[in-house]
Amino acid sequence: MKGNSKSPAISSSNERIRFLRDEFERLLPPLPCKKMVWQREQQKQIRILKATLIHEQFFYVADLREGKLKNVNFIEKWLGYPDQDFTIEKFMSLIHPSQQLAFKLLSYNLAIYLLGGKMKLQFMVQYFIFHVALRHIKGHYLLFKRVTYPFQFTDKNQLLEYLTVFTLLGGYQNTPFYFRASDQNGDLLDMHLTIIENMQTQFKSLRVFSTQEWRILTRYAKDININIAMLSQAFQVKESTIKEYNKRIKEKASNIFERQFTSTREVAAWLAYQGIL
Repeated sequence: MKGNSKSPAISSSNERIRFLRDEFERLLPPLPCKKMVWQREQQKQIRILKATLIHEQFFYVADLREGKLKNVNFIEKWLGYPDQDFTIEKFMSLIHPSQQLAFKLLSYNLAIYLLGGKMKLQFMVQYFIFHVALRHIKGHYLLFKRVTYPFQFTDKNQLLEYLTVFTLLGGYQNTPFYFRASDQNGDLLDMHLTIIENMQTQFKSLRVFSTQEWRILTRYAKDININIAMLSQAFQVKESTIKEYNKRIKEKASNIFERQFTSTREVAAWLAYQGIL
């Protein structure tokens, strides 16, 4: 990814959207294409959702070919933004800064995987769970569980539309971004590990942390009991050197994720939970 102008490292929401749309256009099949889900099935699912949706939930359908949202329902009730004006760009801009990097990397890899026909898609069967913090119109952040399902795809298993249901979990309490890809039985899909591995590779390639800082973070992630003395011995450097590395790691992480970290161990746990370490 290094040196590529179309990198997941891009910074603004609009740039992320343009980047992802470029990927969509490259991978989507030429028109006309054979759609596998009958429109009446989709309409029935929408009617069921509208009738059965419980409190503190909203949903929409995303059309990847058009790059637009449709069937937007109840967002105004729980986030304050008018349903008719809600867009993909708006959604991306509402994600908490501490979660945007992980969401960016995940969106990139899911686009490559699901638009590339790499798995057999089934209507409303496979699902992808995210825990994501979104900014309310009044300025505070709320934590939502976001569950996304295949809603339309081609005979070559290329995703065209997805339906997403959001459930309010509560106020945002510095919760890391979370992702899980499951089948209808709740079992982890094979693609889950592939996506996570790609995210880790891409995050490392961004060179946010130096080689030695990365090694230290990896040690903290793998061994909850490791301490400065043990790291000093493992890397054959002074304890003061490890302390200086730890200081740099915390400073870099605080700057990138726009939140304060009290220790390098906390940074490592945060990165690991988000799937990028």
